[in-house]
Amino acid sequence: MVYVQRDGDAIVGVFAVLQPGFAEEQIAPDAPEVLNFRSRNFQTVMLAKDDLLIAIEELKTIVDAQATRIAALESV
Repeated sequence: MVYVQRDGDAIVGVFAVLQPGFAEEQIAPDAPEVLNFRSRNFQTVMLAKDDLLIAIEELKTIVDAQATRIAALESV
């Protein structure tokens, strides 16, 4: 069993242990609404990962451009 936190009827958190005051309802870990929550959460994490990878590539471009400028200044 897992403990769920809800906002109204919607699950907003799933926990392995009791979270007194906000996640006290026990539900089967393979209940459809738990699986749906975990699926949505996984998709969100994957989108965030993709955004981070894009940001890293953009930062690499900026760093490379700055390194080129510094090298040009040092050669003067």
